[in-house]
Amino acid sequence: MSASNPWFVLALLATVGLYHLELIATLLNLSALKPEAPERLRATTDPETHERTLDYARVSAKFGVIERSVSLALLLGFWWLGGFSWLDQVVRGWRLAPLQNGLAVISLVFLARQLVSLPFEIHDTFVV
Repeated sequence: MSASNPWFVLALLATVGLYHLELIATLLNLSALKPEAPERLRATTDPETHERTLDYARVSAKFGVIERSVSLALLLGFWWLGGFSWLDQVVRGWRLAPLQNGLAVISLVFLARQLVSLPFEIHDTFVV
């Protein structure tokens, strides 16, 4: 992993760029929330329900930003500390075929990502 490696730079820019794009989209969505209900919904919803909906949207969006920030920090930390190389060496010790080796590494990364996101999903489901 070297800054002179163009693939490293491209992957880093894509990862951080996607995070920033999602952050900007979330902030734009939050800024577009209006305190009054749209004309079409005024007949079917009362102001209290609309306010609760707006509160839920704000809390959910902010929590999503926190989740994505933690995931990005963990990914970059794992990457920069040589975690992918370490994981590859561990899986190579299993003496699998090259295709199975790659699938095992990808599966373990996916499993780790799911385990990291699980507390956030539980909180989002049962608390927010």
